[in-house]
Amino acid sequence: MEQHYPFTLPPLPYGYDALAPELIEKVLYFHHDKHFAAYVDALNQLLERTPAYQSWPLWKLCLNWEELPDGLRQGVRNNAGGVFNHDLYFRTLHPLPVSAPDTALEGAVVRDFGGMAGLKEAMRKAALVPRHEAADVLRRMGARLLSPIPESPGGLLRSLVATGGLA
Repeated sequence: MEQHYPFTLPPLPYGYDALAPELIEKVLYFHHDKHFAAYVDALNQLLERTPAYQSWPLWKLCLNWEELPDGLRQGVRNNAGGVFNHDLYFRTLHPLPVSAPDTALEGAVVRDFGGMAGLKEAMRKAALVPRHEAADVLRRMGARLLSPIPESPGGLLRSLVATGGLA
C-alpha cells in the first residue's frame, strides 16, 4: 500500500490453476492479468500528467481523493480504489485445504441460510445480480468491509492505516 506512481501489477501469488474448480484458470487469468491490470494502467495514465501527485502512495490516493483537482479526482478515486480492492482480493484469496467452519460461523450460516448449500446458493445468486443486491447478501454473512461507494475501499483502508496493517 506504500507503492506510488508508477504502479505495477503485482504477480499472482499462486498458479492460475490453484483455485480450480471454483475459479478456473481462464477466469483467474482474465481477472488478474486483464481486469486488475486495467485499473493499474488507468491509474498510471491519470497520474502521468500530474507530477504533483505521483509521490502519493496508494492508500493516500484512496483516502484523500477529494483533495485532488476536479479533472483528476473521479478517475483516481475509481482506479486507485480498483487497484486497492484487487490487490487485497488477490493477496487474501488463496487455496486452502477443505475445512469446516467453526461452531459460531456454522451456526450463523445455518441460521441465515439454512446450511452451507444455502450459503453457496446465495453466493451464486449474488454473483448474478446488481452490485447493491450482492452487497446485501454479503452483509448478511457478516462481511462489513463493503462500502456503498463503487470501488471505494474506505472503511477497510481507514482501519488498515490506523492499525498499521498495510504490510
